[in-house]
Amino acid sequence: MRIADDIESYRELTSGLMDSHMSNISNRMNEVMKLMSIIATVILPLSFLTGVFGMNFDVLPGIHAENGF
Repeated sequence: MRIADDIESYRELTSGLMDSHMSNISNRMNEVMKLMSIIATVILPLSFLTGVFGMNFDVLPGIHAENGF
């Protein structure tokens, strides 16, 4: 009976350790995702502008204007 109780307590201990480990991994992954979201937020408009005004079209607005690009 005592061995069964010890096994059950060890099972609960390992379950708690596993939950703690998974929570720690999840928190680190959330920090990485936050950083990647900030980087994507900064790069997206810049890449859009580069894509639009980097094309070789003659009909884009502002190309032949005096104060244009």
